[in-house]
Amino acid sequence: MRQMFDNAVKLYAELAEVAVNNFLTPKYSLIRIHIDAEENKESLSKYRGEEGEDFQMLIYQAQKGNAEAMYKIGKVYHLGLRGVRRDHVKAMSWLLMAAEKGEPRSMELLGQIYARGTGVERNYTKALEWLTLALRQQLCSAYSEMGYLYFKGYGVDKNYTKAKEYFEKAADNEGVGGHYYLGVMYLKGIGVTRNEKVALRHFIEAANEGQEKAYYQLAKMFHTGVGLKKNLAMAISLYKLVAEQRPWSSLSRWAVESYLKGDVGKALLLYSRMAELGYEVAQSNAAWILDKYGERSMCMAESGLCTNAGRHQRAYSLWWQASKQGDEYAASLINGANYEGRDTEKIVDAPMKNQSAQCKYVSSSGGPNCRQPGGDYD
Repeated sequence: MRQMFDNAVKLYAELAEVAVNNFLTPKYSLIRIHIDAEENKESLSKYRGEEGEDFQMLIYQAQKGNAEAMYKIGKVYHLGLRGVRRDHVKAMSWLLMAAEKGEPRSMELLGQIYARGTGVERNYTKALEWLTLALRQQLCSAYSEMGYLYFKGYGVDKNYTKAKEYFEKAADNEGVGGHYYLGVMYLKGIGVTRNEKVALRHFIEAANEGQEKAYYQLAKMFHTGVGLKKNLAMAISLYKLVAEQRPWSSLSRWAVESYLKGDVGKALLLYSRMAELGYEVAQSNAAWILDKYGERSMCMAESGLCTNAGRHQRAYSLWWQASKQGDEYAASLINGANYEGRDTEKIVDAPMKNQSAQCKYVSSSGGPNCRQPGGDYD
């Protein structure tokens, strides 16, 4: 048993490391495709790509000279949001137009693009120039990026003192990344005296801000017993949390795009996969598709397409799981007149395979306080 537990920790640690190394890829949130029994037209309208009303409104505003709209369009193309395919050329064009009008967030994003070489040739000199301009506009979130350049010596001489100063400014001004990088410096003794307690405090702050890499560092501390009392169960929990960030994110985008294209069968398949991971929104979406589209949902059983009874049974199971996680509409169906009079068998209570991909880390001795992901991509 001990060997199996150790193997599980090792496996999730490896998966989490892979996920951490891919955190520069876009992240997408699960959206609820229905409101009670009706389609969630308002939320879905935001993911209809370039033809969507929201995106067309941004284009209209940008053509009228609105710098914020230009920035948002550039960001959409850069990350591939709202059902729009990534287009680095269009992204750079819109971001440069916004920056020329003094939009600070576009300056910061341009700095990030040149620092990472995303769709352009990596150029740390240009990255430094754009980030400097963003900071002159009092955009505090740019402090972390600037600190990272000094931390790694990219485009500037490596200077841990300056890096620390920038990270501290980011942390003091709720800039993303400040606490995380300070945690790394204190954990490893880079440019500062090594102090695991201070590192822990910064990682907890970063985790509470939603920094996924901070969860990974906390998992490693629980795993190794460095800075925290060794706790393999907690290490596994946090490693799983990190490892499952991007997999469901990619499935989420694929699912909503399939649904909007009318391929409800593929959407059901993808939401069902996420439902197996324990995500309430996916459970609810899959159940709704089964009820709404019936045979069109392409519900598959071992011997072929589901029978009507089999489809109702599967929908019931998904609604039941969602209700157990606080879905009020699902609970109203389950508690209603025998699920609208359909014949259903009693579902055996079983533990969920996963709690959530969005958590708040409460304390160094406690665990993550989880809630279900939801909302728009951006």
